[in-house]
Amino acid sequence: MNISSADRTSPTPDVPRSTDEQPATLAERFETYDEAHPEVYATLKALAFEWKRRTGRHRLGIAALFERARWELSLQTGETPSLNNDYRSFYARKLMRDEPALEGMFELRRSAADAWMGDAA
Repeated sequence: MNISSADRTSPTPDVPRSTDEQPATLAERFETYDEAHPEVYATLKALAFEWKRRTGRHRLGIAALFERARWELSLQTGETPSLNNDYRSFYARKLMRDEPALEGMFELRRSAADAWMGDAA
């Protein structure tokens, strides 16, 4: 499939643009997505607490949690949710920040979400 240069640079409908027509930052796109889809955070949070309760463990990979959330949301809605893997680091940090009982659950690597956490705190 050939994609013209115009197609490569045109924004997708759900990706916000900044006011000067530059693509929004990853953090801005995450915030827009998170606000529009509160069910994703709610599902991730419920699954993280379920993991702790059922296994007694306090560590889990955000990738595993994300895939399970895809499964659960698909079953609930009958549609495949569009969960962008680029948002995993943001959700891991948000869960640990907002839910003290989940602090330390995810191993963190350096990410664009680090700067966002500083701004969002």
